[in-house]
Amino acid sequence: MQVPLTDPETLFEDLLQDLPPETMQMAREFKAFVRAKKVKTPAQLLRVVFLYCGLDKPLREVAGIFTALSESMTDQSVAERLRACGPWVKALLGGMLPMPAVNTLPPGLRFVVIDASSIQAPGATGTDHRLHIAMDLMALQFIEVLVSDVHTGETLTHCTLGAGDVAVADRGDAHAQGIHEAVPQGAEGIVRLHPFSVVLHDPTGQPLSFCSALKRQQLATIRPLEVGIQSAGEPQEGRGWVQASR
Repeated sequence: MQVPLTDPETLFEDLLQDLPPETMQMAREFKAFVRAKKVKTPAQLLRVVFLYCGLDKPLREVAGIFTALSESMTDQSVAERLRACGPWVKALLGGMLPMPAVNTLPPGLRFVVIDASSIQAPGATGTDHRLHIAMDLMALQFIEVLVSDVHTGETLTHCTLGAGDVAVADRGDAHAQGIHEAVPQGAEGIVRLHPFSVVLHDPTGQPLSFCSALKRQQLATIRPLEVGIQSAGEPQEGRGWVQASR
């Protein structure tokens, strides 16, 4: 039985063999590596990227590891070098993980996935912060990233939306106010419905009863229901559709 390799230098060299041969030249082309200072080679710079992005080491620990292996480097210097590596890593991943063929969207249309996660500090017993992210669904690129306190909940208003944007979110973002504020900017939304956070009306202005609307619907079928969405303090009622499955 072959014993797995555990030496970091050997593992790193093996990892380099799996990368495209033009990886190091791309570091120069994309200005990630311009001249040798504390980081002597593109391979050393790539190791810094792997430590931070792959092993999820904090900046200070990355700086400490690099200092032990090569030269003294501060966490601020590590952050500056990583910031310059974005276009290089993006191009590298694009070549190694090509996007599957998808139908071309009409010009000016962009699907924006919006979600949030809770963040806990070491030793915490509850949520300390929330991380709000908006991502271009087709390009798989972050559009906006926001770190808030624990009292700031999920809402579509955290993301800058405009004409042609279609926000895609879970029910944590299903708030009438956020939906109302996105629509005047020319955006649209596809949101999983939270029945207790959004008040819906039928086209006649009466409260919508899903039980009544789906009473004659066949099992395991979907029925689109035209609805009005009323937000507190908004004189104008928003319009939309609920795709309801019995």
